[in-house]
Amino acid sequence: MRAEHKRASRAAAAASAKLQALAEKFHADRERAAAEHTTHKMVLGLLRHYLLRLERMEAEVAERVALEERVKRAQLAISVKAARRQGVAPAAAANAARLATLSREYEMAVSRWRSGELPGDLQHLTRAGLRWTVPAGAAHEPSSNLHKTEVWLPLRDLAAIRAFVVGGVMLDIGAGVGATAIPRILLGDCARAYAAEPDGSSYLCLVGNMLQNHLEGRVLPDRVAISGSSDTVNVRHVGVVESEDLPLLTLDAWVERLGIPIDDVRFVRIAMQAWNLSVLRGAANLLKRAHIIWQIEIPPPLLGAAGAGLEDLSGDIATHLTHVRELDRFWTDPWRPASEAGAILRARSKERGGINLLLFNLPGAYVRTRAVSEAAANRRSRPLISLLHSTARLPGGWKPAMEAHLAKASDPKSVEYILAVNEDEDFELPSDMTRGWEWCTLVKDGVTGPNSGWNAAAKASHGDILITISDDFFPPAGWDGQIRDAIPDFTQEVVLDVDNSDGSRRLLPFSILTRRYYDRYGYIFYPGYHGLMGDYEFTEQARRDRVVRPVRHIVFEHRHPSRGTAPMDDIYARQRSHYEEGRRLYKERKAKGFPKWPD
Repeated sequence: MRAEHKRASRAAAAASAKLQALAEKFHADRERAAAEHTTHKMVLGLLRHYLLRLERMEAEVAERVALEERVKRAQLAISVKAARRQGVAPAAAANAARLATLSREYEMAVSRWRSGELPGDLQHLTRAGLRWTVPAGAAHEPSSNLHKTEVWLPLRDLAAIRAFVVGGVMLDIGAGVGATAIPRILLGDCARAYAAEPDGSSYLCLVGNMLQNHLEGRVLPDRVAISGSSDTVNVRHVGVVESEDLPLLTLDAWVERLGIPIDDVRFVRIAMQAWNLSVLRGAANLLKRAHIIWQIEIPPPLLGAAGAGLEDLSGDIATHLTHVRELDRFWTDPWRPASEAGAILRARSKERGGINLLLFNLPGAYVRTRAVSEAAANRRSRPLISLLHSTARLPGGWKPAMEAHLAKASDPKSVEYILAVNEDEDFELPSDMTRGWEWCTLVKDGVTGPNSGWNAAAKASHGDILITISDDFFPPAGWDGQIRDAIPDFTQEVVLDVDNSDGSRRLLPFSILTRRYYDRYGYIFYPGYHGLMGDYEFTEQARRDRVVRPVRHIVFEHRHPSRGTAPMDDIYARQRSHYEEGRRLYKERKAKGFPKWPD
């Protein structure tokens, strides 16, 4: 009996313990559930809060865009009145006269408008205070929105693009009747617009719209079909079934034919057609200018049917540019790497809509090894050399040094030449003085002295080996081959110590370095120096980094007043006036160990 009582007591104790454990577990689960419920309510509250904020932001953006459009329409109406009052400036008249000598189609179209010999079925409209003429049947085209005031003037696109590029020259490929080029000129977004349009009816209207809105010589229309190769294309006229064969020109060839100053080009818009999806392959020279902003428009039928052509276009975009953004979603979507262009096009093609892309190069993300030609594709075996020439001796004091480097180069087609001048100088690079190089260009933006000139030239360069030169630096025969031989592996960090014929074995007054070493700092000379003492820091820095390679058998000539090999002039005197400023900065930075900019 006692044993049974003990067993019952143990069983009761075990049951009580289990019940206690269950109760504790229940209370713990209840507390955890209450905490999770509180957290859930808090998260839900935060989500509602941020959703409301997002909705308010979207409404504010939509309101801002709508306001921007209203302002732009008002500005257009004011600007066209001002253009009418001012008339055609002499410089613009000269531009128009020159185009008439190069384009028979332009001359004939202007003559038809001035004589009134026009087709009777053209449609005449007024939009945003501007006079427009469009081809007969244009409103019935599948891609046309000509009678929709809110749509056909791309004011939202203009507002977005204006945040990235203002001024310079615009190239409008597939300009239609001028709905993009004409507003950009009137709003002051660019100084001149060269407009290419292959369709005869649209071209006639483009010329008329230019004349009616008093933009002669500022909008420069040319009847031409632009693609990636020289061939012929069958172009159907807007609103009718007739078509005709036209010769194709590459974008680079068109720029050269019209004598467009390539370094003044800031913006290129391309309205894609099935026959010009390869257009970037004919724009090697333009694509070398990293400052140019590109806009590519692809209409809905083409986006859904182009197939392999769009894949090739995506590859060209990824090869030559670094970033892409959809203009239709400009205010909400982020910038994306250009390598994602193919994914963007494929996604939008499934939505059965068109697409409008904004493309550009970001500093620091610049693609140095661009496949823009056969020579560029073979640069791994023959490195490209960039000659970076900073000068203040204008108009011609830079020419002897440039001509000496060109004449004494063993392979000038593997050398690019970049001349840097102060940004306030009214100076253009003479094309007849720079022929023979792989390519050449002029840089001005941000240049205020010698060192900022060399840094700006380096930023614009494409070479694997960079060389800073000035007006008093002259090379030996075959200098480019000697430098390549001294750097067999140009993917390493290397700075060459050549003989500058100045008796200095310590100082490197002219920098010869690999792209790899340049990329470590992102500049050649510390940006705080105007001129003097910048080379002292570069020398100390390169020796500290243990990248200097002695090649004193390569002898350059440094002609300088201090050695009696060049006369003193105002430029040398101006540079010497910055000596104390440079010396103080050098001492301060040396004491700190030459920290990287910005410090």
